[in-house]
Amino acid sequence: MQSERARSSSSLFLCSCRSSSGRRASRTRSGAYFTSVPLGRHAGGGSPDMGRRHEPDPFALKLGHRIRDLRLAQGMSLEHLRRKTGIVASHLSLIERGYVAINVGTLDRIARALGLTPMFLVLFPEESELEAVVEQIGSMSAEELAQLREQVSASSPRPEKPRPSRGTRRT
Repeated sequence: MQSERARSSSSLFLCSCRSSSGRRASRTRSGAYFTSVPLGRHAGGGSPDMGRRHEPDPFALKLGHRIRDLRLAQGMSLEHLRRKTGIVASHLSLIERGYVAINVGTLDRIARALGLTPMFLVLFPEESELEAVVEQIGSMSAEELAQLREQVSASSPRPEKPRPSRGTRRT
């Protein structure tokens, strides 16, 4: 039997399995078995504040609502998004309700499943005119984008060639 100190330090490497009695046990890479994870830690080895929250985080909630709104605008169900991303539907639901801190990899998988870029998910058009314009541009067809590009380049002033600052010599 391991000491409590050794037990908590090796809990960072837990993997789930069943003991010979059928009870759920955990095993470290060293092969030692435990029947429980120390309080305040989860199988991932992080602090209790990581992962699921008791109350939605304001930014996570805003991002979750954005994901849900974009998903529903495409007529996509949570189950369909689950199939496209490989993320469990209950986890997607927690993300949409702001209870889970989303990482970049998950954000990318959700964005790709929605046919968007990750940057597009973190735009909040109701907060900024620039972000509202970017959202409109993101919904344009390739032909509309080409026309817009021509209009912008025709109306923007040509940049002047930079002049060397005083005191420098050209060679």
